[in-house]
Amino acid sequence: MIRQIGIFRKQLTGEGGRLIPSDFPLSPNFAHLEEYYDSRSPQYPNGADVTTWLDLSGHSRDQGVSDPSTTLPKMLTGGSPKGTNLIRFTVAANSAMTSGTITDLPVATRGFTYYFYGNFSGSAGSAVLWATSLFGRVPQEISLVRSSKSGWRDNAGFHLPVSPNITGVHQIAYVFTPPSGTGTCQMYVDGVPTGLPTVWTIAGPQNDVTMLGNTINFNTPVGADMGHVVWYSDAHTAAQVALFKVWASIYWGF
Repeated sequence: MIRQIGIFRKQLTGEGGRLIPSDFPLSPNFAHLEEYYDSRSPQYPNGADVTTWLDLSGHSRDQGVSDPSTTLPKMLTGGSPKGTNLIRFTVAANSAMTSGTITDLPVATRGFTYYFYGNFSGSAGSAVLWATSLFGRVPQEISLVRSSKSGWRDNAGFHLPVSPNITGVHQIAYVFTPPSGTGTCQMYVDGVPTGLPTVWTIAGPQNDVTMLGNTINFNTPVGADMGHVVWYSDAHTAAQVALFKVWASIYWGF
């Protein structure tokens, strides 16, 4: 949507009227933005508990809030290579945030795209970037399994097609193509395709809660200083993935 904020000035907004930063990279299907978390939006002093991380998309029915079963993530002021604030999720502290109930998860007829920017730790074991509690609705979880492979889980089980041990500052993207019973997923690291596309399976939409930095079922926190988490109900092209990488480079750095 476009919101008039002056005689000659307009501002992009998400559904519900929430302001979208003017520097946010656009896609032809901007309305398909489902969740957008940006570490520049919360205002906390360095080291403080981050109790609320606003979803700027306007599509989430609730905000990103603390998960009472875990330790809260912390604000890390000036934590990125460009000196921008990041939000620290730690493996040892088992930190996570719920992102509220998505009433009717979007159907997968357009596919899905997820972006994660962060400074990922080298801790052993798995780390979950995004998750729901439902099998097959969207990928049930997207994870980094540092000791072996990275991938996601759906109602057919675990899909772990990519084998790099992802540590350090990166932007990771997962693009799920529109399925006809099944679809494919391509993972990107810093805008570059990694590994081969892998088949995934889905089921229909249903209400559910999404979660940042942890799974609802397995309690494996992300272990990273996060800059953004972005979810589209649209399969992005390689060019759009590269655009997001440029945007991350400008505002957070590599």
